[in-house]
Amino acid sequence: MQRNKKNKEINKGNSRFKKSDMLRKQAEKLLSGKKKDTQNVSAGDVRNLIHELHVHQIELEMQNEELRRAQIEIEESRAKYASLYDFAPVGYFTFNRKGVILEINLTGAKLLAIEKHFLIRTPFILYVTPEFRSVFHSHCQKVFTTGTKQVCEMELRRKKAPYSLYQWKASLHRPAMEICNASPL
Repeated sequence: MQRNKKNKEINKGNSRFKKSDMLRKQAEKLLSGKKKDTQNVSAGDVRNLIHELHVHQIELEMQNEELRRAQIEIEESRAKYASLYDFAPVGYFTFNRKGVILEINLTGAKLLAIEKHFLIRTPFILYVTPEFRSVFHSHCQKVFTTGTKQVCEMELRRKKAPYSLYQWKASLHRPAMEICNASPL
């Protein structure tokens, strides 16, 4: 476990080094097209230039540190959101326009009695009883065409369990990407 953590840290360091090296090469390439006459530069100008470069370097280091702090905050926030989503007491499903499951929390997977990773990228209609498939299809179409919250009732097929009737609520989540969120009530 400790070895894996060290390997990840080394890989992150190598990745940062590669990115930094790549940025430097890009900057040098851009600078090469902007060559200026440096023959007639006075010693005072060189001192001023060195001072400005040091100040600029410190500014960049401060900005870099702020970006790192912001990235850590974002990662912590994302982890908190993921935990809240996954362990919510209500099943959450995210579908595309075709009714394919894009995201599902653990409670949603438990509702269908199938492991979460098996459900991602599968059509939700596979878990709807044949009698209610047209209801589900119509429900999805209404959500995407009206852009408003829709409610319907449908019966779900559950692995090794009797069929269960659920009332569903769905609303458009990311209209531009044609994604909606749904959950049983």
